[in-house]
Amino acid sequence: MLNLETSPTGSVKRRSWDDAEISTALKLFSKCIENQTLPTVAQCQDAVIEEITLQKRSPMQLKFWVHNRIKRNEKSHQKHGKSIPPFIKQKLL
Repeated sequence: MLNLETSPTGSVKRRSWDDAEISTALKLFSKCIENQTLPTVAQCQDAVIEEITLQKRSPMQLKFWVHNRIKRNEKSHQKHGKSIPPFIKQKLL
């Protein structure tokens, strides 16, 4: 059974994303979220190095946060009955 308290790379304490981290991540990766593309690990690494607010996060945590934000936006569109743009529908199929 999968243990959600540990990471495949070792023991990691789970932390909620604070407002400053979310704001910075949205500022840096809003285009990725809008276009529904994931940033590269190198882009995430650069963001973690350059942004003080993201220095407690790993590049993979940042990439997964973007992924989860994209999925959250897809669900929100479906839940509220908004039409889903064709490029999103194509990705879902």
